[in-house]
Amino acid sequence: MQQVKGLGPFAAELVVVRGANAPDALPRHERRLDAEITERYGRGRTLAEVSETWRPYHTWAAARLRALREQRTGEIAGR
Repeated sequence: MQQVKGLGPFAAELVVVRGANAPDALPRHERRLDAEITERYGRGRTLAEVSETWRPYHTWAAARLRALREQRTGEIAGR
């Protein structure tokens, strides 16, 4: 997917995960998700570490955390 002009690691990963409807894929290139992990679980905690209990729904748990972050910060909408 990254060979498609204009798609970087994050966008390519998003296309594959959502396009394949993979419920247990953990996003590795979502910087806002990493920031939300730090916000909710504290500095030094990693996505891989805290997400172990999310099985078999890594994709949906990650999407929910991102949605909660957007509600709180409005960073995508530019609020």
